[in-house]
Amino acid sequence: MNDGRSGHIGGPTLAVEVKVVDVPDMNYTSQDKNLEGDIEPRGEICMRGIPITKGYYKDAEKTAETIDKDGWLHTGDIGVIRKDGSF
Repeated sequence: MNDGRSGHIGGPTLAVEVKVVDVPDMNYTSQDKNLEGDIEPRGEICMRGIPITKGYYKDAEKTAETIDKDGWLHTGDIGVIRKDGSF
């Protein structure tokens, strides 16, 4: 896709699942709305899939801090999922 717009990083590849997780202490939720009143989920970006790391080399503690029991990698980055699927 050749998208010349600025202000986004595009969408995920087909091999990766992506979601945002609420960050209540920063007022980011999956029910946030844009200026037009449409829902645009906002929160911590989490990913999982074949190309995503399974963990830190020989560091189970750090892996457990970063990857939850369902295999979601918590990036620590905040993002918005736009209507077109881009972030």
